[in-house]
Amino acid sequence: MEHAAGERMAIVKDEHELHCLDCLVRRAFNPKCEWDRKNQGWLLALAMIPEEKGSMQFEVDPSLWEGDTKEAILAATLAIETDSEDATAYGIRSMAFLESERLAEAVADATRAIELYPGYAFAYCIRTKAYNLLKKYDEAVVDATRAIELKPEGAFAYCVRANSYDCLGMCHAAVADATRAIELNPEYAIAFGIRSDAYATAGKYDEAIADATRAIELNPNSHLAYSIRAECYRVTGKYDKVISDATRAISLNPKEASYYYTRACAYGMVGKYTEAIADATRAIELNPELQSAYGIRADCHRLTGKYDEAISDATRAIELVPNDAIAYDIRANAYQTSGKYDEAIADATRAIDLNPQYPSAYGLRADCYRRIGKYDEAITDATRAIELDPQDAIYYHTRAYAYAVAGKYDRAIADDTRAVELNPEFQFAYCTRADCYRRTGKYDKAIADATRAIELDPKDTDAYAIRAEALRLTICQHTKRA
Repeated sequence: MEHAAGERMAIVKDEHELHCLDCLVRRAFNPKCEWDRKNQGWLLALAMIPEEKGSMQFEVDPSLWEGDTKEAILAATLAIETDSEDATAYGIRSMAFLESERLAEAVADATRAIELYPGYAFAYCIRTKAYNLLKKYDEAVVDATRAIELKPEGAFAYCVRANSYDCLGMCHAAVADATRAIELNPEYAIAFGIRSDAYATAGKYDEAIADATRAIELNPNSHLAYSIRAECYRVTGKYDKVISDATRAISLNPKEASYYYTRACAYGMVGKYTEAIADATRAIELNPELQSAYGIRADCHRLTGKYDEAISDATRAIELVPNDAIAYDIRANAYQTSGKYDEAIADATRAIDLNPQYPSAYGLRADCYRRIGKYDEAITDATRAIELDPQDAIYYHTRAYAYAVAGKYDRAIADDTRAVELNPEFQFAYCTRADCYRRTGKYDKAIADATRAIELDPKDTDAYAIRAEALRLTICQHTKRA
């Protein structure tokens, strides 16, 4: 039995005291009218009526749903019971299932809607979104492409396909589709958000930040846009802005673990380890499988001297992702800081096996070799770390120390000179170079470097001893000349 849209809504109205169809239509087409939030979801649902089944044709986005999904599911189910071949009712229920995160049911209803009406572009879009959430990205691309074929002027189809491409790592395709969605609807906040994420994936952080900012202007309650912008700020080292945006994202969606993780990273980078640990802990409470949260918490535990906790967290991160070089590097750091050099070398070696281009792992292993007296191995690893990252002062100093112990003072001086060029506050480099100057008879330079080391760390007894010895030798030298 075929029902007109108005007749079907009349059935629903009797059960749920909804406004009549005419009232809803007037509100839908009157942007100055205050929408009744209870019925906003139904306005969106009505917009999905296929062309030959109704006269309302305007673009909608189910992510704007603010209605009662349980009520929508019940009402759509009543409509289906009345007419089991009504594609629109299945489309409505599919969208409600999607918003309720009942993804398998959303796919099933969208599929049934398409079977009943193969030209139902919006049903393909809903199924695309469900496939994206199920991580079935190839199927999602196929559905979105079909929706675009059916309705090439529909921004939503381009938007959901952009999201699929973004998840597949096809950044250029994602940007192209999101751009097309924006061309069709210049005030489409979600399209700006998706393009922002695609730009971020491609490493174009300025463009990503600009798009996320525009998405926020269009929708100040978009926690996704704040989170994307926060992540871009994190990568570009703007940690105060990360904390601000992540905090806003958390206030809008306090149940999303990744937002706490992003803020934890920023807190860690500015030395607020207690806050970082608290955020990482909250992220883990919300998502016990969030491997990266264990990693950041492990590193913060290490930096606060809680080595057992650091090793425990890093071990859990490795259990969750056994092939993660970073997790091994974090645990190696914890072992190294706690003086367990053999274990640290084993973990750094595993990190290098997993990622031969990982400078941090070479640098850490070099330092461990230095500490156990394997200076040739230390020089080899530090040299490799420098090749991979020539801007890290620590690698030069590690090699300088190994050169110094091996009696290669000129090379040690050259490396520590480079270290202090890269980091003028690198106290250890001044101290080691001072000792090399002392051993090569350059007492004035030794005194100057030791003095600088003392200024940076007044409690460094080695620096005082080197300066004292250099002063003594200077006096002896002058005495002999006299």
